[in-house]
Amino acid sequence: PEDLRNKRIATSYTNLLRNYLDTRQIEAEIVYFSGAVEIAPQLGKADFICDLVSTGATLTANSLRELETLLESEAVIIQTLKPLAAAKQAMIDKLLKRLDGVLQVRESKYIMLNAPKSALDAISDLLPGSEAPTVVPLDGSDERVAVHAVCRENVFWETLENLKAAGAIPIGRTNLPDLAFGAADRENAGLTMLSVLDWSRLDRGERRAALERPAVAANETIRAAAAAIVERVRTGGDNALRALTAELDGVRLTAFRVTDEEIAAAEATLGREVLQAIDLAIDNVRRFHQAQAPRDLRLATMPGVACERRYHAIDAVGLYVPAGTAPLPSAAVMLAVPATLAGCPLRILCTPPRADGLADPGVVAAAVRAGVRDIFKIGGAQAIAAMAYGTETVPKVSKLFGPGNAWVTSAKTLVSADAAGAAIDLPAGPSEVLVIADRSASAEFVAADLLSQAEHGTDSQVLLLTTSAEFAASVADETAAQLKTLSRANIARAALGNSRAIVVADLRQAADISNAYAPEHLIVQTREPRRLLDSLRNAGSVFLGPWSPESVGDYCSGTNHVLPTYGFARNHSGLGLDQFLRSMTVQELTAEGLRGLGDTVVTLARLEGLDAHARAVTRRLGSLR
Repeated sequence: PEDLRNKRIATSYTNLLRNYLDTRQIEAEIVYFSGAVEIAPQLGKADFICDLVSTGATLTANSLRELETLLESEAVIIQTLKPLAAAKQAMIDKLLKRLDGVLQVRESKYIMLNAPKSALDAISDLLPGSEAPTVVPLDGSDERVAVHAVCRENVFWETLENLKAAGAIPIGRTNLPDLAFGAADRENAGLTMLSVLDWSRLDRGERRAALERPAVAANETIRAAAAAIVERVRTGGDNALRALTAELDGVRLTAFRVTDEEIAAAEATLGREVLQAIDLAIDNVRRFHQAQAPRDLRLATMPGVACERRYHAIDAVGLYVPAGTAPLPSAAVMLAVPATLAGCPLRILCTPPRADGLADPGVVAAAVRAGVRDIFKIGGAQAIAAMAYGTETVPKVSKLFGPGNAWVTSAKTLVSADAAGAAIDLPAGPSEVLVIADRSASAEFVAADLLSQAEHGTDSQVLLLTTSAEFAASVADETAAQLKTLSRANIARAALGNSRAIVVADLRQAADISNAYAPEHLIVQTREPRRLLDSLRNAGSVFLGPWSPESVGDYCSGTNHVLPTYGFARNHSGLGLDQFLRSMTVQELTAEGLRGLGDTVVTLARLEGLDAHARAVTRRLGSLR
């Protein structure tokens, strides 16, 4: 019970919960929820729930566990031979209506709506078996709510039109398979939360909310903890790294560097087919990045005045390859290839150790074959700190590259703000994709593309912009069907809760919305995708046509998959060869050149009140007389 203090508890049984809390003198916020209380924590509406429990299967399906029993009860149906009073008869009728709703599930669709609060009674009347549909408040809107309900397949489209007329905005639908009510298993049910919105029916605030990304996980607690880790490594060096690796990774290491023997063993573990795939990816990425190499520039701006721009590789770079829910050898390719092409003299890579104390063999092999052999088994914020400040084992670098979780991102931000630390590549955030599609697109392909990003993490986001409401519904159904077959279905399902499909008026409006959102990945599946390209400005990487899945960019098309997320594509570019280089300008004047330019310099320097600037020129001009 002490865990409940000052927490939010969702329930439909407010009096029961209030009595329980009062008798134990527990201060907590009671959040009233009408139905489906178990989803309140996932929606961020509550920390705990108080609900009716039968078998406990619903709790298990929603990653919940029972803490304490407040009241034990049983329900029975009793028949009377006497006529019932009107009020009691109405109560029985309501119960029968709800039982009818249970029976409908086998041939029903699960639907979600956004609706004005004033229309709830009318909407309930339109949903057979849903006398009390689940109603969830919408963040940022006092006037509208989300409604979850079921509707029979044979009257679905007719009902949908009636719901629209009542003021509801359809958000999503999916088939409901065989369910044992009271033991609902969301994973087996295949429920997806891919919302469908009609852009034309949203006001300004609702449009802004529709494009909002999930809250970045790097909250103040994580930032403070990351700062503490960075300071421990900065002051404690290798000893701090050993302690942190034991504490956070559960691995005790005496040495961090990956040995030549470990490299050989990693390649032997992978086999020929995997190594050939890695080599092909490296070849394509190398070919595309090699073409990006800038040329030194020398130009005479006027007689006797020469200006140059010269490029040099950054002296020391640190590459970070995460290995959280899944190791990412592809990230090693995307970082190591341009670092090697640029000719950075010092190239090191950090990646977390596995439970057996070894680095992931795919990451090791990809890094070595791409040109980086100095690999360290260090992960998280401690790896960032080690590369930024250096330790007895890990060299200090000038710039850090690579993706990571909230801890890594916080650490990168911290060290980049310290003059003694290291610069970083670009702002990072959860993975995301936006798809623009018309009726000509394949719902199967689009659903597969959405899920390919949704499986990255629970805070990922996928968006569909389409000119067809019917196509949006088809994609929602296809997404639900494909979701059931994924090994990371639970992760993708959670990400779909952050995601939505938006029906737009035309492709021009789709391009405008996409530019405002500025996605990390942008897929265009329209009849003539290249015609839309000139209208698309803000995106990390664009994939044109039905045969260009985002996955090819992740691995081996040749472009780099380290891209700006969270809207930073408005002002940042994806990773390229240029980010591993630095440029400097050179100017060289002859005496003739200074004579021709000197008076202008003096005039402008005096305009700014900088006498010493002017005299640096006039003293030279005087010596020429």
